[in-house]
Amino acid sequence: MYYIFDVDGTITPPRKPMEQQYVPVFEEFCRNNKVALISGSSLLMIKEQIPDSICSLVKLYGCSGIEGISYDLDYEIKNDALIQRLNSHLELSNFNQKTGNHIEYRKGMINFSTVGRNANNEQRKLYSEYDKEYQERNSIVIDLLNNFPQYEFRIGGEISIDITKKGINKSIILKEIPGDEKVIFYGNQIKEGNDKPIADVIVENNLGTIIECNYPHTFSLL
Repeated sequence: MYYIFDVDGTITPPRKPMEQQYVPVFEEFCRNNKVALISGSSLLMIKEQIPDSICSLVKLYGCSGIEGISYDLDYEIKNDALIQRLNSHLELSNFNQKTGNHIEYRKGMINFSTVGRNANNEQRKLYSEYDKEYQERNSIVIDLLNNFPQYEFRIGGEISIDITKKGINKSIILKEIPGDEKVIFYGNQIKEGNDKPIADVIVENNLGTIIECNYPHTFSLL
């Protein structure tokens, strides 16, 4: 059995380190099982959240799998019209606390955020509440899908949208799992968001089980 965990909102609070009380629990689990961690964030950001004692025991995949997979993919996004469209959405947004670093280039993906990646925890929370009320990210995703069908647009975490080429999403790491292994995937955005593609592939191909869970509920399950 191979256990795959999303990071933000599943085993850590969003963009925060794993809470110390759960470190020995998860470390013991990883010592006794085959475990992979996957995030839309970069490997560098994952390592800011997950202690070295756990990172040394698991396989890490950043940028929805691009960082960590053992095979080559054509993943680069170069599209000026897309960037112009994102900037238009930024300008049209009624959310009034914009902190900078709104379009972040990561390996294999673009991360877009109205509030910006420079937001502090309070600003992130304010935008998350705003988005829940006005469904801004859903509206942006619908518009982008209509105008750029060659890409995938997934709501990620509390504040952002992940943009990749078609077929490049968290499901790409399943090619890394030996064919005779069943998997269990734990994620907090399985019905929508960037956990959905890997969850869908697991279910459609009978590869194992998916479990939707929010931090810290994951640890009660373990």
